[in-house]
Amino acid sequence: MSSTASQSSRQRLPPDFFMCPDLSSAAQWDLVRRSQQALVDLTQKTRLHGGPITWTLDHESNGVLVYRGNDPFLPLEASSVLLRVTDVRGTLDDMAELLRQPDGAATYHKALTVDCQTLYRIQPPVPQNTSSLVVQWRGLQPSSVHRRRDVCMLEVTFLYYLPTYLWR
Repeated sequence: MSSTASQSSRQRLPPDFFMCPDLSSAAQWDLVRRSQQALVDLTQKTRLHGGPITWTLDHESNGVLVYRGNDPFLPLEASSVLLRVTDVRGTLDDMAELLRQPDGAATYHKALTVDCQTLYRIQPPVPQNTSSLVVQWRGLQPSSVHRRRDVCMLEVTFLYYLPTYLWR
């Protein structure tokens, strides 16, 4: 059976499957703080030159350059990391809009995601607000690395500045 056919034959969870308790203001603030720090860490670690990871070109595949490095902040057994780099034609606003679709990962990660549900909208995306913070549950397709698996993810979009660049 093709992956598309097997994916469509699976039952999705009903929309009210997860009964999530309200988050306290302190818990919400903690998620905001963690997400902001994660963005700073990601930005620093993915700098091809001058960041905490020394990146070495590993290979190229379909126009995507794949670099390999060792993250000094991770345990030794998990320290090998990859960075994929490609050129995308469009503006940052185009990319932000592409990733801001209503069903999020369910649309753009069909090969990986079987099901996706929003558990919390700490800071919902609205046109006049450039930030959003959402906690999502995702059911993932089995792979050679794992069988069926699910994860909770903190999906975040914040507007922040780097020297000479404006990033979302």
